[in-house]
Amino acid sequence: MTKNDTKSLFLQYINTFNVGLTKHKDEIVYKQILELGEKILGDKLISVEVHSEDASNPVDYFTIRLNAGTFDVVSHEQEESELVWKLKDTYLQHVVDNPHDYVEHPEKFEWDWLKSYLGM
Repeated sequence: MTKNDTKSLFLQYINTFNVGLTKHKDEIVYKQILELGEKILGDKLISVEVHSEDASNPVDYFTIRLNAGTFDVVSHEQEESELVWKLKDTYLQHVVDNPHDYVEHPEKFEWDWLKSYLGM
């Protein structure tokens, strides 16, 4: 997968994630995650590492920020941050191929990285 393919895939993924967050933002569990995330993260950057098989060997990098309940892509490069979110390319593809399932059931998204950081 080329970096352009990864970029397109990640942008589609983050858009789906944001649609799911927006749709369910008033549900207690997501409201708590987002409010706590805004409080603890503030303007902190989040590094995203996209990998294929080996999580220690990323194929691409992005930097995002939580902003008003959704995630904004800051850059298509690795920037220094204390929080790293590792995503497998096949997971991204699965979400992009099945957006309705994830938007309707946001518990299917990978939340562990954020919940762990927030102490949940």
